[in-house]
Amino acid sequence: SFFITVSPWTRHAYFQVREGFTDAAVVKGYRGELGPRLGAATFAKLRNEELRIRSRDREYIEALVRGEAAFQDKLLGELITKLQELEIHDKTLLVVVGASGAEMFQRGGVGVGHSLHHEMTSVPMLFVYPDGFPKGVRVETGSEIIDVAPTILSAAGYSSPTFMKGGDLMGVIKSEFLSAPRASFSRKNAFEHSIKLGSYHLMRSLGEEDRVFDLSTDLLERNPIKDTQGPVVSALRDAMAFHARYAKRWRKARHGLPSNQSETFAEDSKFWWGK
Repeated sequence: SFFITVSPWTRHAYFQVREGFTDAAVVKGYRGELGPRLGAATFAKLRNEELRIRSRDREYIEALVRGEAAFQDKLLGELITKLQELEIHDKTLLVVVGASGAEMFQRGGVGVGHSLHHEMTSVPMLFVYPDGFPKGVRVETGSEIIDVAPTILSAAGYSSPTFMKGGDLMGVIKSEFLSAPRASFSRKNAFEHSIKLGSYHLMRSLGEEDRVFDLSTDLLERNPIKDTQGPVVSALRDAMAFHARYAKRWRKARHGLPSNQSETFAEDSKFWWGK
């Protein structure tokens, strides 16, 4: 057996001109200030308005994004083809996951990692395992990147080491409706945090009022929920409080979820703090 991890992006060039994939007519006709590679430095200048985004820039950026997506699809296709040639495709667990989403003009800007809004923190995970997972299943419950490694180990028949913070998603993948709602957390820095639970998203920044959005009716997060004392907001705040207080010690496999703690959480808390 073997394990391979592939990271096709770098922060220096999230998107770049890809010959044969990027719209050649758009690239040839572009007369703006942006170069053939768009990375963290360029996005920072755009957000800080050191570079202005004009209509021609937006068309160029969108062309690079579409071309990059097509290029990455090609690379993924080549990997799958190679697995098929080796006759191990059906027995291989393929996982595709991103570290972050990206803003593509939802709030007038563009870039990666500069906010905790929905488009930045909602990143699909793709698990393909013909011999082990059901096909075509779409799971809407929350998950985090720290859940990927325990899930891979579980699919391979191994138990997760006790130091791993993430949880095994195998049960959720096979029977989502039998699982409790799962909260997912994101953090930009020490002062900005967010939690998603079901269709609700709470964003918290130091010195500001919490903002809560219902993504089922407000995907672009334009209209915060006004009832900040209702049960939904209270549930989000309670789970956020548990996560903030115990995040360093929390192990999902043992303690459950901040929104649904296990009995062993109470046992461990007595050991940690004598209460």
